[in-house]
Amino acid sequence: MSRTRTYAIALVLAAAGLGIAVLVSPGALTVEIYLFVLAAVVLVVVLLGVTNALPRAEPMPVEQPPRSQRVGQLESVARALDLAEVSSFDLHNVLRPIVREVAAARLARHGVSLDRQPERASVLLGAKAWELVRPDREAPAGRGRGGCSKDELREIVGALEAI
Repeated sequence: MSRTRTYAIALVLAAAGLGIAVLVSPGALTVEIYLFVLAAVVLVVVLLGVTNALPRAEPMPVEQPPRSQRVGQLESVARALDLAEVSSFDLHNVLRPIVREVAAARLARHGVSLDRQPERASVLLGAKAWELVRPDREAPAGRGRGGCSKDELREIVGALEAI
């Protein structure tokens, strides 16, 4: 049995009960109450009918990248961090672009451009992070050792989070 039918039956029974009350105890107030309840029953039935006739609204989907894509991005960043510890080449060519993108986005919140306002950006980023992301940083020659230590990487991530 549908909800509309259940509500209609319940309300009709209530109205019938009031109808019996009018017959048993006639009076102007009882008649007015009966007519009021009868009008309410009709209104509820009509509104339920309209509600059921309308199309159901589906919840808006939350746009998130698929889980596999997010996991892949996380793995990519973790790999870049591992490589940056070992090699200055990977620090510059693999991790630096990621850190620059994050730094540019964080600085933009403060109305600062990483490339057009280097003085202001360097103050907000701090020495270690600025050294890695500065626009005029030259690529290392070869694939030599000398990446960043874990502590230096923590300091750079901390500087980005602080912005």
